[in-house]
Amino acid sequence: MNKFRADREALKRRIRYLKRPVYLLLALWLFLIYYKPELINNSTILGLISGVAVFMFFDALLRHYQHALDLHGTEQLIFSQSGFEFIQKSTGYSFVKKNEDIVSVDYRRFLGAPRIRVNFKNNELYDFKWFLHSELLYKELQKRQGDSAHRSASLR
Repeated sequence: MNKFRADREALKRRIRYLKRPVYLLLALWLFLIYYKPELINNSTILGLISGVAVFMFFDALLRHYQHALDLHGTEQLIFSQSGFEFIQKSTGYSFVKKNEDIVSVDYRRFLGAPRIRVNFKNNELYDFKWFLHSELLYKELQKRQGDSAHRSASLR
């Protein structure tokens, strides 16, 4: 596989699954405030403040995933024999790197979001986030890092 794309479907799925509980909590919160305010210690103000805080949290999560979809949803990584090209169509940003430029590769998941951090020569680094088949991409980048280190050692 020499072309990797961003996992748009995973981001869309997260947004869709996050919206349902938000609307359910909103309906439940409005019901409680209107019909059973005594459940919130007879303080409608406290109920309003706590409800607004919860919805601000969920709104921040929704905005985060929507921004990730807008930014990372159009990314692709195209490999060749000598290196790879990264293209981010949403911003027009792109770069080309040779295999020899890869210093280290690290793979992590934070809250289920795959992230591959690649350190390049000249103290450059880039995070490849939300790629489909991230494990395969990680292995491909590791292999190219190992190949370039092996090649440079054999040239000495």
